[in-house]
Amino acid sequence: LCLSAAGYAVLATLLGAFSISFDYAELEQQLLRQSEQVYRFMMGIERDAPLTAPGGQDPQLFIKAYANAVAPLSCAMLAVIYMFNIWLAAKIAHRSNPAAFSWTPVYSMQLPRVLLPVSAVALLAGMLPGYPGLIMELIGTAAVMCLIVLGYAAVHHALVGNSMRTFFLGTLWLLTFIFGFPVL
Repeated sequence: LCLSAAGYAVLATLLGAFSISFDYAELEQQLLRQSEQVYRFMMGIERDAPLTAPGGQDPQLFIKAYANAVAPLSCAMLAVIYMFNIWLAAKIAHRSNPAAFSWTPVYSMQLPRVLLPVSAVALLAGMLPGYPGLIMELIGTAAVMCLIVLGYAAVHHALVGNSMRTFFLGTLWLLTFIFGFPVL
């Protein structure tokens, strides 16, 4: 189910990109235009005013970085949302009728061992130009999100019965909300 949610996130993000354009160069231009609009809004720069950046840096660096991050971040968020929805639906179904199926704890989740090298290869192949690179980047991102969720499950399971469990889990989630998933 976790891998299915990740695959669905890749598909949904890719379909979103295709809804903008089947031509990758046109997709990039549209993302750059939208990123510039976001940058102007965030920096309070008027529509026709020249772009400026803090510290005298090139504002195009920020705009390009933001444009390049839109698809992978969308995919990562969708993967987490879909995985959470599956977990929540199973939890609700189990509470509604516990006899219907046995609840499988999240900490017993297992992913194929090949997922780690596949995610690394996919992220490296994400440097390819055009849609092939984007597809590989999305696959790598979704696979990493599966591994991160497995990491959270492992931490939760490892702390079962620990008197400091609430403190450690609270610290982990606080760091995640402050710094994001890279803290892992």
